[in-house]
Amino acid sequence: MLTLFIGALLALGIFLLAQWLSFPPTMTEKRNHLLIAGSVLTLLMLILLPAVLRLCLRADKAALVLTPDHFVFANLKSPIPIKDIADFELHIAYGTFLTLHLEDDAHLPERASRSFSVPNARVFKKKRRVVLMLAQFCRHGKKLTPDELGPLIADYVNAGVARHLLQQRFEKA
Repeated sequence: MLTLFIGALLALGIFLLAQWLSFPPTMTEKRNHLLIAGSVLTLLMLILLPAVLRLCLRADKAALVLTPDHFVFANLKSPIPIKDIADFELHIAYGTFLTLHLEDDAHLPERASRSFSVPNARVFKKKRRVVLMLAQFCRHGKKLTPDELGPLIADYVNAGVARHLLQQRFEKA
C-alpha cells in the first residue's frame, strides 16, 4: 500500500516535470512553479523509495523463530538456547522491543553480516543482552498484541528451562 502511494507520488512528480517541458517559454511563472513542484516531489520520492522497498522486502522475513529449545534470530549466526536466557523484557514504544538477558556463563551469539532487508537483533556484549525491535510481532500471519506476546515468550522460556532441568535429572540418574 505504501509502495503504491510512493510510486504514485513519484509518477506525479515526473508528470509535473514533463508538463514543465511542454509549456512554452513565455509562461515563465507557471513553468517555474511546475519545475519546483515536480523537482521537489520527484527528489523526495526517490529518497523515500529505498526505505519503502526495504520494508517490502522485510515484510515476509521472520525476525525471530521460537522453537522448543532455541530462539532463532534472522541475523545471528547461531540460535540462542532457551536455557541460556536468564530473563526477558518487553518494552512498547515506537514499536515493540524484546530484550533477552543472558546468563553469565552463556555463549554470546555473533551477528551475521548485516543485510539491508534483514531484521536486526542487536547484541550488547557488556550487558549480555540481545535486543530485537520490530514494529509488530506476528504469529501465523496475525498480529500479536503485547498482552499475547509476553505470555507466549514466557511460556517458551519456562518450558525450555523445565525441559533442560528434566534432561539434567535424567542424565544424573
